[in-house]
Amino acid sequence: MDNRDYYGAKNLIDRIDRLSKSAGEVKEAIEDFKKDPKTAKLYVSANRHNNTITLTKDLAVKFLEETLESYNVLIREDQKKLNDIINSTVYESS
Repeated sequence: MDNRDYYGAKNLIDRIDRLSKSAGEVKEAIEDFKKDPKTAKLYVSANRHNNTITLTKDLAVKFLEETLESYNVLIREDQKKLNDIINSTVYESS
């Protein structure tokens, strides 16, 4: 494995770890949110502007589920890239 592959694999593992942690937090939020809250507040800060958006319970759960699915897609894509690096390294050494 050359340095480029090594650092590419390392970066992918770090990214998968961060995405997995965030996905876990979103999953917990979905479970907690389904228990009782009636609304959720979404805080957005962009271009030096801060905004607060209030979401209904149903919309908040849908938003969080879509976010969770996005994390899952990114994780699967990065796992495929990581597997490609590993497979190319295994075939090089055989």
